[in-house]
Amino acid sequence: MSSRRAFDLLRLLYLNIWLFEQLQQTNDEEESMKCFDGVDGCIQWRSPILGLLILALLALPGSAFAQSWSWFVVSNTDVTTDEVWEVSFSGINAFIAGNPLGGAFTAMNVNPEWGFKAFFADKDQYYIVLESDADAGSGEEVYLLTYDSMADVFANNPVFAGYSTINLSAGHSVSGFAADGNDYYMLLESDADAPAGSEFYVWTYNTIADFLNESGSFEALNLSLSPSWSMGAFAADGEYFYLIAETDAGAPAGSEFWIYQYDSLADVVAHTPIGASASQQILDDAWSHGGMGISVPLFADGFESSGTGAWSATVQ
Repeated sequence: MSSRRAFDLLRLLYLNIWLFEQLQQTNDEEESMKCFDGVDGCIQWRSPILGLLILALLALPGSAFAQSWSWFVVSNTDVTTDEVWEVSFSGINAFIAGNPLGGAFTAMNVNPEWGFKAFFADKDQYYIVLESDADAGSGEEVYLLTYDSMADVFANNPVFAGYSTINLSAGHSVSGFAADGNDYYMLLESDADAPAGSEFYVWTYNTIADFLNESGSFEALNLSLSPSWSMGAFAADGEYFYLIAETDAGAPAGSEFWIYQYDSLADVVAHTPIGASASQQILDDAWSHGGMGISVPLFADGFESSGTGAWSATVQ
């Protein structure tokens, strides 16, 4: 097992230990909400016996814990420390249930003139995409950070940091980035409300180098969100694609995030989801959604499905 796989396996192990310990507390809901909001550090590492049992479960091929999803939230106030918070989930269904494994601050400090737009991973590395708040020219607007491990993500120790040559239209912004083990996909969203076919575009790149050199193709999505909603993330797990929409205003659990699931990129473009569901996850008003993607693709040279299956929820 590579050092990256070993670290990610241990990280997922410890996050599961944290979840078990939180469930033992009498004030379960209050304590778990602290981690949802990303404002209180509440991770403690104990229970080595339980950890060994979880490790055994994680080692089983096809385990429900074959993947870990990382959700990054960013402080709305510019600060030098504790600005970017990572919350882990055992899969997309755990995000729907509002049931995180735990969370921790990264060492990342985002320039106040830039926005954290996306997080994603392929079988080798992890990536964070930043975008300039102001419209800028080619080679000055979209910035990519590449990391060898999640440990490097938390320490903000990239092995590569550089601009893409892409020059976004002044009326569009990056709203997500996904990798499915074959290609890479950037989702753009119109800053103004627009009809289907004009609000969202997806760019496809064969390699990260193609993204950096703006060598790809694009398609318009047959999707238009309500003016009070924005796209928070675009993700893939090797079997399905996901769009995660977020209300622009704070809302209670079950009303703030909405997830669409698709069989293929063609279905994303046509907006023909095989399922859709509201999430019970909430986000404190002092924080903003930064991006979400798979952070532990275990047991495969490419990606393994998280085994979520198609949802039976009514598509809206």
